Amino acid sequence: MRLAHLALSALIGVGFAQPAAAVVRGTGKAALAYDHHSFEHRALDFNAVPGRAPSDAHPWGTVRLGAFRADAQLQPVGKARIVEWDLFDNKIVTEIEIGGAEGSHTVRIARGAGGMVAVVGSSVDQAVRTELVFLDDHDRIRKVVDLGEVTHPSVAAEGDLAVVTYLAAKAELRTFRLSTGEPIAKRTLPAGGTKPVVPPLWEPLHDVAVDGGDVLVLSTWFEASRLERLTPALGRRGQYERREDFIRSARSLAPDQDRLSVSSQSVWVSWNDRVERLSPRLRREAGSDLGKGEGPAPRIAADGASGRIATDDGRLARSFGAEWVAAVELGHEVWHASDELELRQDRMKDVLWVSGRAVIVRDAPGLGVTVLEPFE
Repeated sequence: MRLAHLALSALIGVGFAQPAAAVVRGTGKAALAYDHHSFEHRALDFNAVPGRAPSDAHPWGTVRLGAFRADAQLQPVGKARIVEWDLFDNKIVTEIEIGGAEGSHTVRIARGAGGMVAVVGSSVDQAVRTELVFLDDHDRIRKVVDLGEVTHPSVAAEGDLAVVTYLAAKAELRTFRLSTGEPIAKRTLPAGGTKPVVPPLWEPLHDVAVDGGDVLVLSTWFEASRLERLTPALGRRGQYERREDFIRSARSLAPDQDRLSVSSQSVWVSWNDRVERLSPRLRREAGSDLGKGEGPAPRIAADGASGRIATDDGRLARSFGAEWVAAVELGHEVWHASDELELRQDRMKDVLWVSGRAVIVRDAPGLGVTVLEPFE
């Protein structure tokens, strides 16, 4: 992370307690930034979900991440696991081993009512046997579903609905009951253009979410991008599509994936060139050129309690449309290189809100967690 340290006066001027063993970093604007890191764990593609709420034992709550153990070269090894990180004490408090086939390096997780679901597989061109793992609210494995030899999986959940997408011979989408692992429906995702975007390295092919009992799936092609709202049985309720010349030209050399998030009665899409807020019916409400000219727009997370917005590249705003302030500046310097693989520092994987604090999750490499505590 390439950041300037906060001035001492900025630290004294606010009454925040500093978490244990954290590096205090940031720009001195909008928030205090605390940086945590673990070289003991690694995944090439992963995400995070909120863990436990704040308590005497965990003053800032916890966050859960998908991971593997890391070897001496910081490569994922062994069985996949869900790691729970205490944001204040800066330590791992729980590790739940969930399995996975040899060659797996992707762990993406989601949380619903009474349990979690994880997908373990590969996010490179070489397919491996991919497992969908259902856990109850005591972190016991409830059921494991073999998805076959596929790549680029993604998973989401809400209530008792879980959804997974992946690339087999074609892109597929499946829904399940979270409480039992019982399958509900399956469909092949339709093509939206003559040429699909090349599957990205270490990213899902499609982004998915669950919102109000419906499935949202975001698909990206060179000619267009399409967001669909589907029933649990995968019947279409609505869609939002972009077909514009600048999408083609922007993607002709750099086929970046669009990104999807849902919060506070809004749907947020980070397109190749901008961020848009849509209504639950997928009607455009507002847009921002955030990230324009800097590569793909950043991921967005909205805090349901305060309305604040955070991005995975370290920016905060009091609301969508308000001024963006860089709370931290995340770099992309080469950390380690070999003949076969180049690892880059601060490859952002997720952003979420945990009890009033924005949490940015990074492959740094290893697991990196940056906690932003916004100024009032």
